[in-house]
Amino acid sequence: FFFFFFPASSPLPLKRLRMKLLCFVLALCLAKARASVVPLYTPFETSFTATDPHTHPYLDVWLNATFVSSASGVKMLLPGFWDGGSTWRVRFSPVVLGPWTFSTTSNDPGLHQQLGSFTAVPNPSSLPAYKHGFLRISANNRYFEHYDGTPFFWLGDTHWSGVSSAEVTTASDDPTGQYKSMFEGMLERRQQQKYNVWKAETFAINDEGGNPPTNNGGPAWLNNEWFVSLNPAFWQDVDRRLQQVVAHGMFVSLAQGIGRGMHNTTLLPAARRLALYLLARYAAYPLVWITCQEYCSATACAECWAQVAATVYAADPYHHPNSMHNCFNNPIAFHDQPWYNFVTLQLGHNQVASVDHWLEQYSAAPARPLVEDEANYEQIIPEYTGGVYLPLWKTRQSAYQSIVGGAHAYTYGGQGIWWGCYNFTYVNGNCGKVGGPNYRVWYQTLNFTFGGEQITFMRDVYTSLPGWWELEPAPTAIAWSAAAPTDTQRPFQKANANHTVIFAYIPFCNCTGPYTGSLLVPGTQEYDVHLFSPRTGTVMPLELSQRDIGSQIELPAPPDDQDWVYVAVAKSLQWESPLPRHHQQPTVWPIPASRGVPAGKGGEGGGAAAARSNAQSLVAALSLKGRVRHDAGGLLGLQVLVGEHPLRVTQLGRLRLANNTGCHMAYVVRCADGALLASAGINMRQSAQPDTLGFLYGPVASSVVWGQPFVDLQPHTAYYIVSEEMSRSPAGSGVGDDYYDDVGTVLTASASANVTLLGSVYGNFGDFHRGGGGPATSYGPLNFLF
Repeated sequence: FFFFFFPASSPLPLKRLRMKLLCFVLALCLAKARASVVPLYTPFETSFTATDPHTHPYLDVWLNATFVSSASGVKMLLPGFWDGGSTWRVRFSPVVLGPWTFSTTSNDPGLHQQLGSFTAVPNPSSLPAYKHGFLRISANNRYFEHYDGTPFFWLGDTHWSGVSSAEVTTASDDPTGQYKSMFEGMLERRQQQKYNVWKAETFAINDEGGNPPTNNGGPAWLNNEWFVSLNPAFWQDVDRRLQQVVAHGMFVSLAQGIGRGMHNTTLLPAARRLALYLLARYAAYPLVWITCQEYCSATACAECWAQVAATVYAADPYHHPNSMHNCFNNPIAFHDQPWYNFVTLQLGHNQVASVDHWLEQYSAAPARPLVEDEANYEQIIPEYTGGVYLPLWKTRQSAYQSIVGGAHAYTYGGQGIWWGCYNFTYVNGNCGKVGGPNYRVWYQTLNFTFGGEQITFMRDVYTSLPGWWELEPAPTAIAWSAAAPTDTQRPFQKANANHTVIFAYIPFCNCTGPYTGSLLVPGTQEYDVHLFSPRTGTVMPLELSQRDIGSQIELPAPPDDQDWVYVAVAKSLQWESPLPRHHQQPTVWPIPASRGVPAGKGGEGGGAAAARSNAQSLVAALSLKGRVRHDAGGLLGLQVLVGEHPLRVTQLGRLRLANNTGCHMAYVVRCADGALLASAGINMRQSAQPDTLGFLYGPVASSVVWGQPFVDLQPHTAYYIVSEEMSRSPAGSGVGDDYYDDVGTVLTASASANVTLLGSVYGNFGDFHRGGGGPATSYGPLNFLF
């Protein structure tokens, strides 16, 4: 403490001088009291007290703090934020070692010209954000890296409701009792699964779809006074959540709200002010900005959101990576803007695309890193897929295709977590129908097949490759045989500049026969080639002969028609697989007789007739009276009842109509319990030769017994025989939808089948409904061989 005595007789100038000296000494004392030691990249926080009364402090008061590194001269300016009552705070993370000082400016006297200091020291934490620093974009604009230059592979998890009450922080409904709360349990498990990005939005821009911004602290805005009466308690709860996220080794990917929440420029000033408030509270955390969810929807003001993003970028002294979350139409926009640092894409749900979907974005100028940020959420409810069940292969395929298409980043989503679903009685449209077969809760989602295990296989193998961040799409690295698909199931690969590391993805290809590839290798390099299963995580070394070193290596067809990855690495790089090796040489993908593919034809041509030579058709005749439709998607077909004797079904068929193309998935579902028993891919290309009734067929793959090419239908049991009809267009537009025959089509069953045709059905897995038309009718129509 310092005591000053001022004699009453002191001249006025001397009194003023002494008063100034007193203020200076008190300021030094205050600065010394605030001095501390702060690890790099860890928030230093200090508070101030406003002295003037303010009716609306969120709107009426501003506070800025300038931080200066004494050692390097680095100067960084951050806004402060109101935290309730007369309390204001400044939150800052140092990025340079050594002494730092700060000073404030404000329009409130109690906040103005406040001084302080601290010393930044090395961070002892092993968490990547603290060990290597925050994220930035690489010099070549192709990937993310830490401040110290360490490449960063983005593996994200979607929690759109992560800062709201939907994700419970105070209790856990997990039946095992291993988690203290839903929120903490998800973070613990995701950290174990090696996720490193956590994506959420605040919803503070509007009351989105009956999901208002509310959490343990109450609503984001008090008294329903949006953008005026900010509730600090809401944001204090967000603080605690994000601090937990960061403590579990994850970066935050943060959006302010949803795009359609701002239709025009009316809300733009309020949105920019809120964006700066988020910047003040959270810029000191390890994060990236994605501005809003779906900036380009039909009712969103894209240019308004672009101004919000630009505002954040200009005011962010860290220049955290900045973007805007895309819509399903994925326009190539804003690439030339300095604030648009990376591309977030949204393939959508129950969507299948060729790798060209990502290559187009990769090739856009100027170059930007790609993040596939929303694609085929695992087990997403049918309300978001056109009414059909989303098969697992689509979820996995979109991840791998985005990687070989140029991305070094992927954000996963799982039903039950993309929107937090706490228990089976929680009512929210994003969780599905309470009591319905597709309802999932968070602790189930944590162990989904892809998001709970297979995605970690992908991450581990890919990031183990030497210089993985240098891999780029490489169309000439492998020459695929003529039998390879050229549509959505097209194989593709990426490689480094000299092709000493090659990573190739072979999508699920139930509609074609086996095919091979020739690895085109440069120079005199010798290679180790491995076959990696994205489903089991096993890595199998292949004993391949390298024909004419400097020329090519013949890649065998994979063991089956599921998806696979070829990994080829020059021996000189001495790559070691991070996953278990399976040393038994895989058998070459067999060509079963049921395919009817002549040997050496590689699946080309129309072998369908040969495939049917020893099989009988369920349908003996049909009368085409139904109109052709193409205005909806879902599972469509018919219900059958098996008679006295079992049937062994080997192929599923669908009538080929004039506008049908590509691959149609067909399924056998048991009516009693909704169990999926088998599937088949039916290639509907116009060059294929149908049978005399017009049906094309695909071989059955059992969903119960792996590798079994048939399904047995039991006596006196009812089944749904359905095909997946895609709806890729806006509802009712009829643009780009599959063509199928309506329920007026009447079928006649073969007498030898001993099957009753009960009539047409539509719906999705676990929720089928009888269609019109009466008995013996079918959408599609569908058929099978037995």
